[in-house]
Amino acid sequence: MNRPWRRHGRRFVQVVLRQDDVRRFAGCPPVAWSSYSFERREDGERAEIHYVQEVGPPDAGDPGPVNWTGEEVVGFKLHLPSRILYHNVRRLEDGLPGNAERGNILAWEQWLEDRRAGTPIRMEVRMDAQSILYRTLWLFAGAFAAAVLTLASATWFVLRRARRRIAASRQAVAPRPRST
Repeated sequence: MNRPWRRHGRRFVQVVLRQDDVRRFAGCPPVAWSSYSFERREDGERAEIHYVQEVGPPDAGDPGPVNWTGEEVVGFKLHLPSRILYHNVRRLEDGLPGNAERGNILAWEQWLEDRRAGTPIRMEVRMDAQSILYRTLWLFAGAFAAAVLTLASATWFVLRRARRRIAASRQAVAPRPRST
């Protein structure tokens, strides 16, 4: 859990969970309210990952005396490792389709009142099977190769031109044979 922080005078806390296999979260009591599906699909040359999380009702229990109004927002955020092909994020304010943050971060939000009432959330994402890191490394390798090629070409051009000038100046300075 990260340190609590404040925004607009309200306190927030963020819980970060890490797991090698996301399907194993169903056995973790704090998040056992969810079921997880994670599968790879291949269609010819294209491969994609299909992730579905069904968030069901939370465990029943009384949190004790709290200062909740029910208008607080509960969010489920996924930081995805590759390009997003499809998602079903909806904006909390108007229910319209939402967007990915910074290219590969998705957030599903729900009012605390709805979360406590057990209103389900279906989180669905289809993404490239190839990671952004893999593509980025190839992009940097290509850019590096292009820079080296440009530098080598410029050096070759300058040296070639210098050799021609030196050869031309030697011919101009060389003594001419005398005719008798």
